[in-house]
Amino acid sequence: MTAVAERTFERATLDAPRLPPGEVPGLDRVAQRLARGLAQTLPGYGMEVRVSGVAVRPAKHDAWQEQVASHAWVRFAIPEIFASATITFPFALIVSAIDRYFGGEGVCAGEAREFTPAERRSLRSLGAALAPVVASAWSDVGKFSPGVEDAGHAVAKPVAAALDETLAVLEFTVTDGAGIDWPLTFAVPQEPLHRLPGLHSDVRPARDVSPVWKRAMQGALMDVRFPVRTVLSRPDISLERLLSLAPGDVIPVLLPATVPLSVGGRVVGHGTIGEENGRAAIRLERMEGGFGR
Repeated sequence: MTAVAERTFERATLDAPRLPPGEVPGLDRVAQRLARGLAQTLPGYGMEVRVSGVAVRPAKHDAWQEQVASHAWVRFAIPEIFASATITFPFALIVSAIDRYFGGEGVCAGEAREFTPAERRSLRSLGAALAPVVASAWSDVGKFSPGVEDAGHAVAKPVAAALDETLAVLEFTVTDGAGIDWPLTFAVPQEPLHRLPGLHSDVRPARDVSPVWKRAMQGALMDVRFPVRTVLSRPDISLERLLSLAPGDVIPVLLPATVPLSVGGRVVGHGTIGEENGRAAIRLERMEGGFGR
């Protein structure tokens, strides 16, 4: 590819509201994992960039499409959710990266245009390299197997869903060596994501509890009674001796130095056998499992 006259590009940004709290909250984790994967993969394809920003937001498909109207795109088929996902790159960034990848100086001239066959193949090759990155980003949610469905430029507008459908848009800001910020987006239909339990948090916000109710509940709990048991001895006898037992027989037992104290089948402490007020008693020597003070 022949390098042509260098052109200065203005910084590109995407201003959009954040995804409201509770709207597929697990997407933040996916976005962070995808950001790490992009940072590791893009330099190998001529893009010496670092990921300097990550955000997640909802957007109507037609509005997102207009926002990335001058971008290059790769569309992945994700059969597990019966949908497609699309990643977009600024035209100048991707063309200069392709030029650099093939030994050029990494410059880009002219307005956005359709890709040459060689550029299109390079874009699909980048998409193939990013497919396992996308799969890894979603691995906490489930096993995804994205495959490159198509790639191109906005002359053939990127399609991720029906025009009136809501997308979950993962936005990334990548900064090149010259300090210029470039916006990348990863868009996927939001509706199928609500069926993925791994994207939803089981944590619910804590509610204020009445102190009167709290004290009453604690008092009621403190009055609950539990059976406490101990075993003084476990003598062993033969089957012959067991079969010959009769009333009046004496079985000798050896009392241990300490005996266990259990509640609900769980040992909570150990103590020694003694007497108190004329009755057999156990003096606690130590507590187990976090019980006691």
